Amino acid sequence: MDDVRERPLDVPHARALVERELAVNFPKCTLYRMIRDGRIDSMRLGNRILIPAAALREFLQRCLDGERY
Repeated sequence: MDDVRERPLDVPHARALVERELAVNFPKCTLYRMIRDGRIDSMRLGNRILIPAAALREFLQRCLDGERY
């Protein structure tokens, strides 16, 4: 995940990165549900939902460690 900078990512970019890193299909609704449930940290900027890069790295690590999403 070297290309993730410290800037927050919007949901479509975060989803694409998760799919690439985990080599799985990751439905958009699943990502939104995890954000809503508080399993992935996020913030709102206007009508956009942004995911901090650190939160995305933490989520990916949990997945690689075997946690089911």
